[in-house]
Amino acid sequence: MSPTRGRGASTSRERRCGRCDTPLAADNTTRMCGRCLREFGGLDKPPAGLTKEFFSTPEMCAALDANHMGKVFKAYRQHERFVKLLGRPLSQEEFGRWLGLSQTAVSRIEGAKPEENLGALRKYAAALHIPNDLLWFDFPGENRASRAFQDAACSGKSADSFEWESPAAIAERATAFAASSSDSVIELTRIAVTDVMSRYEAEGPSKLVAEALKIRKTTQEVLDGWIHPAKRDEIVRLAAQSAALLGYMAVNAGKFNVAKAYCAEGEMMASVANDVDLMMWVRGTQSFCAYYEKDYVKAAEIARSGIALDPTSPQAIRLRSNGEARALGMLGQRDEAASAISDGARLLDAIADDSEILDSCISFSPYGYARFAANAATAWVPLGNLDRVVQYIGEIDTAVEEADSNWSRVLTRLDIATAALIRNPPDLEQAASFGITALRKCGKNPIQSIRQRAATLRDIASQWIVVPVIREFIELHNAWSKSNAAQ
Repeated sequence: MSPTRGRGASTSRERRCGRCDTPLAADNTTRMCGRCLREFGGLDKPPAGLTKEFFSTPEMCAALDANHMGKVFKAYRQHERFVKLLGRPLSQEEFGRWLGLSQTAVSRIEGAKPEENLGALRKYAAALHIPNDLLWFDFPGENRASRAFQDAACSGKSADSFEWESPAAIAERATAFAASSSDSVIELTRIAVTDVMSRYEAEGPSKLVAEALKIRKTTQEVLDGWIHPAKRDEIVRLAAQSAALLGYMAVNAGKFNVAKAYCAEGEMMASVANDVDLMMWVRGTQSFCAYYEKDYVKAAEIARSGIALDPTSPQAIRLRSNGEARALGMLGQRDEAASAISDGARLLDAIADDSEILDSCISFSPYGYARFAANAATAWVPLGNLDRVVQYIGEIDTAVEEADSNWSRVLTRLDIATAALIRNPPDLEQAASFGITALRKCGKNPIQSIRQRAATLRDIASQWIVVPVIREFIELHNAWSKSNAAQ
């Protein structure tokens, strides 16, 4: 045996564990024996119990300060701890196994733009045992609201002085923490959707759109991960509902293109979940959007396409009154509008819903009589049939007054005022009285429906501007419009 080979063999036999000095096997390429490697954590999972010193190296601090998980990956793999214990940095393949990622995926994340998917960020941070206070994103149990609550308890202050979390925020945190197949997560998300709908007419889209968007993003994070097949349809349905809510809110905010995009997304997802009623609800919102874009032909067509999905569905009541009849009324098609209202009334009778409660305009539940009648009244306004308008509104006046919705009170008064001007002969006193009352009741930041109906009333009334009561209404409307435009 040559001297060179002899020295090489001797050196190999003399390799010892850098931790306990046990001789290493010839095929062991690390600097630790099997026992120490197991105690260290092996290469099948990240080491637990890392101290903050591990995350305080210049490379790791720079990666965390950059808010870039890919840079954190690289700094983690090349950490001096692994170089010292293993004799080399962790490979991308070894590191990827810890996170369920391929070597290619690790390489892409390290070199790509910063990861923005909150669910993925939380997953990586938890797997790598990164302390929550070093992260640039919220983590379950460590959000600002919970810390404020804890600070209040420590300081003796009342927790009532802090803003409570919304159900949407709670659902988001719980979803990130629990398994995506959990029934409790689905129920929490459903509660969050219901909560937004129940508060909508009192608070409006400007205050609630952030919560609806949070629900939509939360459901998407679940969909992007693994979901038990038995639960997938329900998660997709909740995602579709949140997109549909955002579409409706966008119409009320006058963001019509945004509304169309959300509606298209909602209908697609409702179709995947095989939820025909929800698809019909989305068609109703698409018709609603076309109506306020003043494309009344399209509004009627969309409503009819929704009805065709299932003419016997209770959702057809909304499509008949809110979609088809109102659009036909604006087109001056008296007989067709009356027929659409009659068809809706027959379906309402068939499901025996004679509720006198004015439910939320954004509810996924079928229309009750009060909501149906409010839309039937609106359909008769452009046709100048004040008697029908007053008849329907009179039947639901108590429900409107008792409802949480100030919008409905304003809209019904604008309808009466407009119909009073269109009728032959016009009733200027009644029109001005109801118009002035509506604007004074409206409050700030009105929804698109109120803005357009008030503008329509002003335009019609302008031909009688020399009449004192009409001039008073027009001057009030001009000041009201200017005030709201400045917000």
